[in-house]
Amino acid sequence: RYLILLSICIFFGCAPPPADDSTSTPSNEGSSKTSLDNSAFENVNLDNIIENNEAENLEIDNIPKGEFTLEGLKKALDEIEVSKGAKLTIYDDIQLIDDIDDYDHEPGKIEFTYVVIGKNGATLEETKTITLVEQDTDDTKDTENNNIEIVIYSLFESGAYKISDLKFKLKLLRVDEENSLAIAINGVAINDIDAFNYSPGSAIITLIAKDNDNRSTTKTIQVNVLSDDDTPTQPKETDISIYGIMAPGEYELATFKNNLKNIAASDNSTILLSLNGFTIYSIDSHNYPTGPVVLGIKATHPDGTVKSETVNISIKETTVTPPPVQTEITIYGTFSWGEYTIDDTKSKLRGIAASGGSQIQMTLNGSTIQSIDSHNYSVGPANLSIKATHPDGTTKTEAIGFSIKANPVDITIFGLFAPGTYNKTELIAKLKALSASHSSSIKIEVNGDRVSSIDSYNYPYSSVTLKITATHSTGSMKEANIDVTITKPPIELKVTYESTRIWTDAGSGADDDVAFYRPKVSDGYLIFGDKVHGSYSNSGFVLLGVKEGHEDIAHPVGYTRIWSDAGSGADQDGVVWRPTAPIGFTCLGDVMTNGPQPETDFVACVRNEHVENWSTVYKVWDDEGSGADSDFSGWQRTVNNDSYVDPATFIGNSSHSRPSISLFKVLKKSSVKYNN
Repeated sequence: RYLILLSICIFFGCAPPPADDSTSTPSNEGSSKTSLDNSAFENVNLDNIIENNEAENLEIDNIPKGEFTLEGLKKALDEIEVSKGAKLTIYDDIQLIDDIDDYDHEPGKIEFTYVVIGKNGATLEETKTITLVEQDTDDTKDTENNNIEIVIYSLFESGAYKISDLKFKLKLLRVDEENSLAIAINGVAINDIDAFNYSPGSAIITLIAKDNDNRSTTKTIQVNVLSDDDTPTQPKETDISIYGIMAPGEYELATFKNNLKNIAASDNSTILLSLNGFTIYSIDSHNYPTGPVVLGIKATHPDGTVKSETVNISIKETTVTPPPVQTEITIYGTFSWGEYTIDDTKSKLRGIAASGGSQIQMTLNGSTIQSIDSHNYSVGPANLSIKATHPDGTTKTEAIGFSIKANPVDITIFGLFAPGTYNKTELIAKLKALSASHSSSIKIEVNGDRVSSIDSYNYPYSSVTLKITATHSTGSMKEANIDVTITKPPIELKVTYESTRIWTDAGSGADDDVAFYRPKVSDGYLIFGDKVHGSYSNSGFVLLGVKEGHEDIAHPVGYTRIWSDAGSGADQDGVVWRPTAPIGFTCLGDVMTNGPQPETDFVACVRNEHVENWSTVYKVWDDEGSGADSDFSGWQRTVNNDSYVDPATFIGNSSHSRPSISLFKVLKKSSVKYNN
């Protein structure tokens, strides 16, 4: 950024800094606590920067390091100290910071650049990275609830985008399903991303995410919309090489002239020589003075780029008439064997030149190079022949063997998501959505371990680093790292109001009526157990099914018989069974049948970490008056705490008293989600 500001100063000119120190921030001896002053660049005299840097010793202290909350970071930035009379400008990775008190940034790693400008225009630049963390204290929870940040996923950076690429990036934007997202370009709402009329040119994209309480978060992105036919080009900086520059020293005139003839420049650049400011139009006939002189060498590229050099030498008269000089051609810019991309090969060929006004002719694998830029370069081994021809007909030839490889491909990885916490199901969906441009392949690693199958990989439930690598067939690669915390997916529940009646006490003569019901659940769902109801009619009570396939759901390994209505005289036989859970799991209810032991494949047990003991229970029915051979009572829970879920099942006991309270468990609400 600073180099950009320097370039602006060079183009428009910069006024010298004020001589009066009265505008400097008050300070203690040697340093000052300096407020931000982003006008500091207005008065920089670039011509004096190198000299001033040596003359003025700038210092900056108390640069923030480590982790900070947003408020802590603001305080740390405000406490930075710089040399007395100096001014401080701060950038983060996306913006110039005009006001520390109004500063805001998403949590994560932030790279800050601190530029100190002294009174005389000297500069000092430091770059440090800190980590911004969420502020999570009791004092700020209410504030955070009122100023909620709704996450917009797949945000992209400001920049230039073709219309097709912009549509793709807009389609990737999303918010959590309970929130809504509105998109507008230059204030015009986008109702259909594909049908919207995108106009090429500068535009502001506005994103507004809202939750159910009408709280909102707004983001803006500055883009330059390009038509799909546009191909952005980046200007290439011309790098001119001047060859044959003589070393400072004393030369006889004849030797000096000969050295002048050997001076050349790369890439068809022209050479202009001068001596003490006077142009040398003819090396042989120029009127050379003796004694100390300044040789000026100016190389001008066809695109107008100029490179100049000066050499301090001394000329003395030639004392001995030299024999006729045989033409000695020097070829400059040759390179060693290696593997080079096509673009690198072109660059090296442009740098080849020869002394004495010699013309260069090059052939590659036997094919003459008429134009370096348009020549058809083949990937693989290459043999380059260089022939230099002097105006007097003398020639010199050199050969270079090397290898050419394809130019690197600029790969874009699509579907990258923000660091954060994701359950396993969410993470798998995001990983499946990843793709890359130019038909590049995607490789995913978790803490360095290759993910061979996204669905079946054993993801650790912890904080990990995901490494996404896109590889093109040419060998070009693009990498991205995402830090995430992986959690277990929730156990999925479904509410049902439908049930099947399994057994009633009808005909038994029991004092109270009772019926046992089994929830009707969809395919792919299991039940936690049956329900006992103090009436023969189903009054629309709520029952639950649980989706099978979750790693924390298992079938019972068997049953224990709790009670039989034998001797009751009831119209139907009834037997109560208690499921036996696998080790590490808990069964949440008993099952009623008309006699035989039930199968285990329709009942679910839950891993222990998702359940909690429960003590508030009540008796629904006992068999008093039924005449059954053994006593029985059926019990259920009363759950009135929003942090827990009643499995809506009964627990039986072979007496009229309450069964062991340890049999009554409830589900933790934080472990489940409802699918309806």
